Amino acid sequence: MTRLFPLLLMLSLTLFSYQSLAANKSLVGHWKGEKISLNLYGNKTYSYKMKFLTFKGKYTVEKNVITLNYRIAGIKKKRTAVFKLKGNKLILTQKGKGNVVLTRQK
Repeated sequence: MTRLFPLLLMLSLTLFSYQSLAANKSLVGHWKGEKISLNLYGNKTYSYKMKFLTFKGKYTVEKNVITLNYRIAGIKKKRTAVFKLKGNKLILTQKGKGNVVLTRQK
């Protein structure tokens, strides 16, 4: 049993890493909504445009949560949202702010 534990631990960590990587790859692309556009790149950087404002930075993905890291006037900030992929739609949900639906652009 003691030999089985390290093997199970390694297997679960591998599966977790694979799930995170798969979610990350499926999110990569250009997304557009009513008021915003979001470009997620394979090198884990992004650009986010809303009206005349543009934010750029790095993003992370863990399970079904995406975090956008950025700076405003040199101060580190971040936005976190739960995401769901449905076909060519990316649905972002921020706590207390409702859903934002983006469509994958070609």
